[in-house]
Amino acid sequence: MSSFAPFMLSSLLLLLFLSGSASSLSITWCVYRPADITKCEELAIAYGQSSSTNNKLEITCEDYNNKGDAEACWARVLADKQTITVIDAPEIYKALRAATEDNSIRVALGEDYDGTEQLVRGSLIHDYWVGVVMGGRNDLKVTELKNKRICLPGYDPQGAWETPLGYFAWRGWFDPSERCNPLWTVTRYFGNSCLPDQSSSIPDHWKICAACSQGTCSAETQFSGQSGALRCITTGAGDVAFVHLKAALSLYDTDEGSSAKLLCRDNSQSPIDGWLECNFGSVRTAGLVYNSNMLDSDVSTLQRLLSNPPVNVQDIIFETKKYSTSEKKVIFSGGVTSLSVLQSEAQRDPEVYLGREYVMHKDALHCVKSAGVRIASGFQLVLVSIIISLFSFTV
Repeated sequence: MSSFAPFMLSSLLLLLFLSGSASSLSITWCVYRPADITKCEELAIAYGQSSSTNNKLEITCEDYNNKGDAEACWARVLADKQTITVIDAPEIYKALRAATEDNSIRVALGEDYDGTEQLVRGSLIHDYWVGVVMGGRNDLKVTELKNKRICLPGYDPQGAWETPLGYFAWRGWFDPSERCNPLWTVTRYFGNSCLPDQSSSIPDHWKICAACSQGTCSAETQFSGQSGALRCITTGAGDVAFVHLKAALSLYDTDEGSSAKLLCRDNSQSPIDGWLECNFGSVRTAGLVYNSNMLDSDVSTLQRLLSNPPVNVQDIIFETKKYSTSEKKVIFSGGVTSLSVLQSEAQRDPEVYLGREYVMHKDALHCVKSAGVRIASGFQLVLVSIIISLFSFTV
């Protein structure tokens, strides 16, 4: 009995050590918006005060608000295996293209809004981009939009506004190779347009604002935002509005927009309920990213603690208005209610998380040569487009 006691004691000590080390995780959280740092610091305190050892997460907040935008934070993630940050899909794409074989980002968690996000091939789709035209405009076809007036919700430096245009670049309908600048492409291909909240010195930049109210690119124009872009076509200032599906559905519920149609890739038009076949790309949710060299055990702990936060953290983690009355995002997007752990394939490969088509279209728009970019023509182009339309949006 006496010889058994030391063995039991040593085993108990080993068990306590392993359980303590398994639940102990220290990370640096890089934030880059003005209100993010306050929220991050409160999260650090809340996780540190958690009553359960298994729920303790040591967070060091790193404020990159004065070092640029989200790119500074994902670059920090690439430089340190214990740093994390939350970035939108366009930034995930940029980080994907900046990665190396031995050092890349991975997506641990995706934002979820009320559990309504559509899970497609392991990643979360929040919405779709659609091209909306008013009833009676049967002359408008997706292959014949050159010199037509387009309305977009607004410019953002991350590049979310570019998403529907990537399809045009991939099809080869306009050539961005001259400067590989989407703003330049808009002025060269489309007619007078409205892209609020942008200032550019590119040639013919005035065309980007010409369809806006009073010809101004101010973010305060009545054509700013999703509803503003739709107002741009209902008032006759523009021919086509590229907006999120959810905004288009709200227009369809009004008398003014009940006859609105969607442009389809096969050159037809469809009622709003035909959006699954008639869209120009998905809107992926933002993701929490980490360095590919982080230990698997640390990743699992991080996913568990953030997807199922302790009680004293739940009132903080998704709160937005408390920290800012003007920002739509404070670390996480406003309206997010939970974080979903991604399926392994989407977690390992950001390209899977974004969607193959998203990456192909972005590559085409930014003149990135990759295996996924294929500017085809004739029968091959039509065949590839049909295949992607069928499989990308019906899974």
